[in-house]
Amino acid sequence: MCAASPSPTVMWSCREGTVGARPPPCATSESAGETDPGKAFATLMATLVSTGATKMTLMDLLPTDGGFSRPVDAAVEGFRDAVRLVLERAQAAGAARPDATVREVFMLVRALSHVATPDEGEAVDRVVGIVLDGLGVQR
Repeated sequence: MCAASPSPTVMWSCREGTVGARPPPCATSESAGETDPGKAFATLMATLVSTGATKMTLMDLLPTDGGFSRPVDAAVEGFRDAVRLVLERAQAAGAARPDATVREVFMLVRALSHVATPDEGEAVDRVVGIVLDGLGVQR
């Protein structure tokens, strides 16, 4: 499982442990143990949505006036870069819609994260599957 913690000291937490402000190794298809770009993207999306509710709650606790430290900003940018990399690999392999953008992916993750609850695991998996189908992701 790979997720970014949106706390004031943004850190990446992965199976491999906690990493600083660089893209998490578990966000790449090779490190996730998945060599198929479409499956790697599908796995990343499912992980982001399944852990998103907690992250969104924590984000709501942060100040809204910005002013985050450079390490926090770097971690956020690293997260975007990691997701962009996985999406672009899936697109290059023809496993995801070529017109999908990282911004759109994040919008979908946020939307699904707001409605997903841990006790709805199977339903969340189905909804993520429907979104992935819409993105043209081969799973």
